Amino acid sequence: MYLFRAPNSTYYTRICLPKSLRDNGFPFDLKISLLTKRRDEAVDRNFILVPQLRKLIDDAFQECNPSTFRDNVDVLVNQVRDSFTLRDTIRLPVRQVRTISSLQPQTTTNISDLAAIQPKTIITQQKALEEFIASKQHAKVRPLTIEQLNQRTAHFLSALTLDCISQITSADAVRFRDRLYQEGRSYKTNKDYLASCRQFFKWCKQMNYIAENPFQEIAVKEQTKKKTQDEERERWSIKDLLKLYRSAAFQAKPDEFKWVTAIMLYHGLRPAEACQLRVADICNKDGIECFVVSEDGEGQHIKTASSLRYIPIHPHLIGKGFLDYVANRKAARCIQLFNYKPDGKWQDCSKRYCQQFGRLQTAIGMPAKARPTAYGFRHTFIDELKQKGVEESLVAQLVGHTHQSMTFGRYGKKYSMAKLSEIINLVTFPEIHNSKLNGFK
Repeated sequence: MYLFRAPNSTYYTRICLPKSLRDNGFPFDLKISLLTKRRDEAVDRNFILVPQLRKLIDDAFQECNPSTFRDNVDVLVNQVRDSFTLRDTIRLPVRQVRTISSLQPQTTTNISDLAAIQPKTIITQQKALEEFIASKQHAKVRPLTIEQLNQRTAHFLSALTLDCISQITSADAVRFRDRLYQEGRSYKTNKDYLASCRQFFKWCKQMNYIAENPFQEIAVKEQTKKKTQDEERERWSIKDLLKLYRSAAFQAKPDEFKWVTAIMLYHGLRPAEACQLRVADICNKDGIECFVVSEDGEGQHIKTASSLRYIPIHPHLIGKGFLDYVANRKAARCIQLFNYKPDGKWQDCSKRYCQQFGRLQTAIGMPAKARPTAYGFRHTFIDELKQKGVEESLVAQLVGHTHQSMTFGRYGKKYSMAKLSEIINLVTFPEIHNSKLNGFK
């Protein structure tokens, strides 16, 4: 719940609804214009409006009717706005109340008016999906993302026997959600399936193939987890790290394999982020040697905008000759820091490394599904800093996470390289720092 100013300088009240209501079709939040660009006036109006909105939200737990709730909000907002003292003689906007009668066709309604709100193009669901996927390809969306959108949306459409995409209703969406529950996927996967369908029908609405998005208010209920979030993300124990580093199989690996492993363990990079590094991504910023995680190079991808970041290089890597390795690659006129190239259907730079790493683990007695993964090095890095009491906003900047705090996320400036270097240096694994266990050639 907070007061915010829109780009046009108008102030708004925003209240996020509880998740239990959102899962039952209620909106994610309420955004109400306070009809003023003066902060003092907005604060006064916010104090009047918020308590009454909170009461409506509390009452919604008993009513459990999203449509009635929205109608009540519109009525309340109109009543509160009538009490606003205006500095200028302007007409207050009125929020339309969606009553049942207003939703029913009236005998006096012009036929042309009804036609205007109907989808203007008749198209089959398969043809619409093909156009949607083509649109994503033109927009240079990653192949993996396109494949997931296609597969998840087709999973919904395949169960329907309709002639036109506009015939699909929210009831079909609810039945699909219930089918997802029965098919036994995880909460996150079900959520991703609905998100893909929601995105597809949003595009259909923009193309005027449908009048309303049937998935707009459909959500999945999060089930009680048997494990906490930190338990689900397995980290590397010191015992497993020693087993890895002491193995002859690891010692025999080329330097680039060992450098990628060390970069993930000591800096928290994702496998793809480490494997796609270029020679130019090693730079000096504010007197500190750093990695640059970006998507500036050909074939480089990042997960989110927050993934763009500078990360100080750990002194352990510098002490083992990492900068010499970089200099040699530069002297050889190499563009990429490592020889891992985009591979496979999804053009993933880390695919070959992860395959090699999995085979190595199997060879040294770490069975599949009972071992930490290459991605687990990132979890280990984060957990090491957590156990040392490092502030979450610092860790978030290092690993490329969006900080959840409104204050830190919107208004906080990035930490200096000196501060980040200080935090990086807290990550130590004295048991494996012995040169005999690193084996760099």
